Amino acid sequence: MLVSKVGVHRLRGVALMAVITSVCSAGFCLFGYDQGVMSGVVVSQYWLKTMGNPSTIMVSTITAVYDIGAVVGAIAAAFTSEPLGRKRTLIFGTIVLLVGTILMGTCAERIQMMIARVVTGIGIGYITSVTPVYQSEITLPEHRGWLTPRWLIRHDPTPTRGVTVLAKLRDLPEEHPIVQREAQDIINAIELESKEEGSWGDLFRSNGIMAHKRFYLALGIQFMQQMTGICIVTYYTPTLFQVSLHMSQQMSLFLGCWVQTWYFIASLVTTDGVVRRLRIEKRAQAEVAAREQGSIKGVAERSETTSLEKEKASEERVESAVRH
Repeated sequence: MLVSKVGVHRLRGVALMAVITSVCSAGFCLFGYDQGVMSGVVVSQYWLKTMGNPSTIMVSTITAVYDIGAVVGAIAAAFTSEPLGRKRTLIFGTIVLLVGTILMGTCAERIQMMIARVVTGIGIGYITSVTPVYQSEITLPEHRGWLTPRWLIRHDPTPTRGVTVLAKLRDLPEEHPIVQREAQDIINAIELESKEEGSWGDLFRSNGIMAHKRFYLALGIQFMQQMTGICIVTYYTPTLFQVSLHMSQQMSLFLGCWVQTWYFIASLVTTDGVVRRLRIEKRAQAEVAAREQGSIKGVAERSETTSLEKEKASEERVESAVRH
């Protein structure tokens, strides 16, 4: 199987897309894998003993610094993915992730664990930021608009290699009209981009295309997704089962794994089968309903606890009066 700068010669069309999609999927699996593993680690007596029986706040800090590292990695990837290219940036992120994983696997104290979590987060930030861009740039136009392997066409002196990769992705000859048309669309788009200088401030202006509203919408959806507290549920599902429902550690870990599996199944079924806006609205309604039920239950439990405390205090006063 010969390998060149434009990939493996035998892989073309659907087979090549399947391989690339599998690799991209593995990149996102790493993020979920860390969440799944860490949710079990924080209830492990061996890990808690190794870390010196940290407090709840310290455990939360060790868990959260991973996401801080991911933010740093994601922002850094925005400045490096274009000069280095998608594949090189993914390779760099993978190397950083590997270093962080080795540090976590060999740590015997809190500070090393926290540093390792930050390093691992930086690596996963690179991977999860670049992977969707790389995936979208090679997908068929009817699936992802005009996006194709534009990096080669933009940075190479001639578009030859880019056209070659494009032909392999479509499993068509380089001179085929579809390949030539897509390549020309990319060249036209690059020429248009080079004529106009953009800035970060353009994200907050309309510029005739409602750019600011698109930016706020994309940012708002991601922000609200995290503010639902999904990461808390993901990381601390076994802890919640063990502490609140008094389940065994083994059963808590088993149900925590099932929750992760349900995430995958639900996403797989509803991603393309349900209208996206309708799906967001229905999930928002479900979130509100869950919050209401949780609030009502919390108030009820607090009222019950308060009544029991008052009753106990009253009994103690009566006993004290009888003794005197």
